[in-house]
Amino acid sequence: MAYPKLSLHIVTWNSMRFLPDLLKSIMDQTYRDFNVLVIDNASSDGVERFLKDQYPEI
Repeated sequence: MAYPKLSLHIVTWNSMRFLPDLLKSIMDQTYRDFNVLVIDNASSDGVERFLKDQYPEI
């Protein structure tokens, strides 16, 4: 059985309290055929810097 490719869209605003755990959980999955798109709404808590530093592939 073939599994479809997944596209995960995460909308965020000042979510540094939750985003690191969320992304770690996603990246630790055994199913690998997915992409992640994070849509940030002008956060002021370092979301953009965190993503660039820790997850440049997103």
